Amino acid sequence: MAKKFAVFTSSDSTYFPLCRLLLQSLKDHFHDEIVPQYYVVDCGLTDDQKNSLQNNFEVNLVEPKHDYGVPEKFFFSKAMTVRAHLPEYAPSADHFIWMDADAYVLNGSLLNVIDQALDEFEVVAVTEAGRSYSSFQRKDEYVPAFNSRPTEVTQSISDYNGQVNRHFFEEDTARYMSGFQNINSGMFGARRDCELWALWKDAVRGALARLESQFWASPRLDFLFEQASFNKVLRLNSIRLGILPETFNWNVDRRLPLVDVENRRLCCPEPPYETINVLHLLGSTKRRYYQPNYFRGPPVETPIVLTYANVLRLLNREDHVPDKVEVEEIWTRF
Repeated sequence: MAKKFAVFTSSDSTYFPLCRLLLQSLKDHFHDEIVPQYYVVDCGLTDDQKNSLQNNFEVNLVEPKHDYGVPEKFFFSKAMTVRAHLPEYAPSADHFIWMDADAYVLNGSLLNVIDQALDEFEVVAVTEAGRSYSSFQRKDEYVPAFNSRPTEVTQSISDYNGQVNRHFFEEDTARYMSGFQNINSGMFGARRDCELWALWKDAVRGALARLESQFWASPRLDFLFEQASFNKVLRLNSIRLGILPETFNWNVDRRLPLVDVENRRLCCPEPPYETINVLHLLGSTKRRYYQPNYFRGPPVETPIVLTYANVLRLLNREDHVPDKVEVEEIWTRF
């Protein structure tokens, strides 16, 4: 019997254009063997935006019930705490996929790969490490070339992950966790019959209790409570975890992809130039300008913001760009 899939994301009024583009990309690519049900966690959508999502994408709107008493300054917290409760909102689904609203599906293999992987594993996800990724954080607002040195380096990724682990966990646990690559919780798949859900809820409560004891003194790290809890559950328990390649959750803040115009795709910047399946514009990458670098095709002289719509234009797939989607519509909101 075919498994029933539920695909979740979240949005408020600011993220609405991103959410709409994500759903459009899902709709463009998932239309053959597997037809999932779509759910959008409403974190502050307007009535018009809700109607737009329901009319155009037939989504189920979810009112999040679990905020765990997170301070109001973390206005996006419900989009995080709700992730441990997905089975409660889609009671008929067997498999669940979470995708952040600032991610975009670029080809149709994602759902089939996760479907097959969940036959063997209880959870599938992608680490924030990859052979093509930078080992350092960078603060460039404009990145002139893909292989250029950043103008300002803050710290190594491994040092940063160690700092996050020490922030949320006792010393022994933090040391143990630092031996693993960090898993990004912005795109993952999980089965209903999995220990993840109950353990994740407990881990989130524990992380929040620790932050409360620290008076929420480090916003730069505090907002990672949900992802840190996700990693702790997966690394400290006997949950069968399948790690997908970085092409299934390409973190733009770690390395820019190559544009392959001839084959209409984005690809890894290292041989053998694997196709990128999911593009994820984390953090400030949503408002940076980039100089596209081409694997095959003519160069673009003017730096652009790497939106989903602009990516499709770079790949000569303008026919897939949703109507009335322009850069200004999205990025003036951030």
